[in-house]
Amino acid sequence: MRISVVIPCYRVTAHVMGLIEKIGPSVERIYAVDDACPDNSGD
Repeated sequence: MRISVVIPCYRVTAHVMGLIEKIGPSVERIYAVDDACPDNSGD
């Protein structure tokens, strides 16, 4: 079984890296979706 996580990145620049760091080793892929955040989260 393969596990992926999708994270919408709207106004999360201060928190998204901490969230990604907490995702366990059972997750094979992490997709951070740039949804046109005015904070440029996609960068």
